[in-house]
Amino acid sequence: MLQPNATLPKAGKDDVAAQRALRHTALLDAAAQEFNARGVSGASLSRIARALGLTRAALYYYVKDREDLAVQCYRRTCDLMRDDLAAAHGGNGLEKILNFLRRTLDPLRTPPAVLSELDYLEGKKHAALAAAHAQNVNVLRAMIRAGIGD
Repeated sequence: MLQPNATLPKAGKDDVAAQRALRHTALLDAAAQEFNARGVSGASLSRIARALGLTRAALYYYVKDREDLAVQCYRRTCDLMRDDLAAAHGGNGLEKILNFLRRTLDPLRTPPAVLSELDYLEGKKHAALAAAHAQNVNVLRAMIRAGIGD
C-alpha cells in the first residue's frame, strides 16, 4: 500500500541531478506499487503524487503522461531483471538460479512493476519492452536448463 505523504529523498543543494534521480526512483517505486495493485488503467496519478507529497502537476516534471510512466516502470523492471540475471554468477547452473532468486526475492528490495499489462502499450514502445522481456526470459530459461542438468 502506498504510504501517504512519504518523505522523498533529498540530496545536497549543489547536487540537483542526484536529487532529481532520487525523486524519479521514488516515483517509479510508488507507481510500480500502484500499477501492481490497480493495473495501469486503474491507477491514480493523484494517489501516486499524494504518496510522494507532490501535486499531480509535479509528476509531469518526470513523466509525460500515464503511458510514459508505465513505459518507464516496465523498462525499469526489464533492466532490473537483466541486471539480476547478469549478476547471478556462480559455479554451476543451480547456483546461478539460487543467486538470481536471492536477488529478485530480497525482502528489502522494492518490488518492480509486474509486466501484466504490457499490452496497454502500443507500437514501438510495446515492441521494445516485449523484446527486452523476451530476452530476459530466454536467459532465465537457459539458466534453468543448466540448473536441471546439475
